[in-house]
Amino acid sequence: MSTGRMWVAFDCETTGFPPSGRLIEISALLFADGGKRVDEFHALVSPPTEIPAFITELTGISASMLADAEPAAEVLENFASWLHPDAILVA
Repeated sequence: MSTGRMWVAFDCETTGFPPSGRLIEISALLFADGGKRVDEFHALVSPPTEIPAFITELTGISASMLADAEPAAEVLENFASWLHPDAILVA
């Protein structure tokens, strides 16, 4: 039986752990009831700090890839606007 619910599975990459870690990527998939993928969101984020070599090796994200990326505040605002208001978030 369909409930009409939607959910968003999302993942983030950062420059490290808090408190100094900063967001460098967010990706999300929106699913409708029954598991059908209906939309996606992806954005690279320009961090206010350098990316440690270990993080580039781990994530594959380099400073050159982030050269034209928007800052976190803009990306997160876009992500919040993209989210379906009734969707359940799954990290």
